[in-house]
Amino acid sequence: MIENTFAVSEFRLGWFSDVIVSALPDPTASMSILDIGCGVGDQIFDLAERLPAASFVGVDIVHANIEAAERRRLTSSAASRVTFVEENYRTYTATHPFDLAFSYSVLQFLPDGVDALADRLSADVRPGGTFVNVMARRCGYNTGLAVVRRLLTTVRSAASDRVLLAIARLLHGGMLTSAQLSERIPYAYATMLQWEEDLASRMERCRWVTTSHGPIAHASLAQMKHALRVMHHLDAPDSGHGISLDRGDGATFI
Repeated sequence: MIENTFAVSEFRLGWFSDVIVSALPDPTASMSILDIGCGVGDQIFDLAERLPAASFVGVDIVHANIEAAERRRLTSSAASRVTFVEENYRTYTATHPFDLAFSYSVLQFLPDGVDALADRLSADVRPGGTFVNVMARRCGYNTGLAVVRRLLTTVRSAASDRVLLAIARLLHGGMLTSAQLSERIPYAYATMLQWEEDLASRMERCRWVTTSHGPIAHASLAQMKHALRVMHHLDAPDSGHGISLDRGDGATFI
């Protein structure tokens, strides 16, 4: 069980909020938003400033993450619009369907398989709603990295943590603080259990359509290669594809 907090880098924070806001038909409208794997709540608090009529629920399995997020919520101007829940998304029960759900590099680690995950997302996001997902994609690089991570878990020790931290400082010392690098070490042992394309394929059988899709920049040799996908939950059997989010850039995101 991972016990470390996980804070979002400033670059990712702004970029992903831009993507999420652009996926909304009307960012000024009242709406409910679910963050799956919310960490310490950075993305939610950034979005709360951009979407003043929205309410948010952040779900995360790590106690330290929810504890830090809740401390920040209590002093936030958006406190009344934000709720944090310490729970595994596999067992989380939503009190209402959401207008939008999003997740960043979390769902590849859930062990239940894409069928169960697609069914859960279809129940948690209302027809007409949107899902924005960044997830590990199927490729030779990720397959190899998954093997390496499985091997690392068998020899994990304080010494291996120190080696990984030293490598991280060489690769990312100018981009992330020492605290951010340290808190990411336990996540470096996490192994991928499913791929973005498989989840999307299963969701399409649950009346979802892809409105935008493409790889995102690969910033580190230690990082999985990811893809961004925006999906729309169809209202009715004869409905169209809903909003179009084609940016005209070859569907490649950074």
